[in-house]
Amino acid sequence: ASSEGGITENAIIIATRSISIGDDFLGSWNLYITDSDHHRYGEANPPEPVSIGHHVWLCPETSVMKGAHIGRDSVVAQRAVVLKGDYPEASLIAGVPGKRIGAAKAWRR
Repeated sequence: ASSEGGITENAIIIATRSISIGDDFLGSWNLYITDSDHHRYGEANPPEPVSIGHHVWLCPETSVMKGAHIGRDSVVAQRAVVLKGDYPEASLIAGVPGKRIGAAKAWRR
């Protein structure tokens, strides 16, 4: 299988522990992906890994925050903020905070 993934422009990806992104990933413009809150308070507020599965599309201006695990074949709608949690494969995620609102339809680049 070939991978035709990529990020269009203006992405901020901050990894202090671990961010994994699968093959055939499509990232639209103005993305924010992070595995931390960028500050510690004693032992509180540690970084948490982020994983984005194969064949995931992040629409424009979306944020994926620490501890989020997005399953393969998913779509994250424009301006959604995906918080910590597990989102099953083929999820359509939308809103602030992001919630699974249905099954993602097949998409191609």
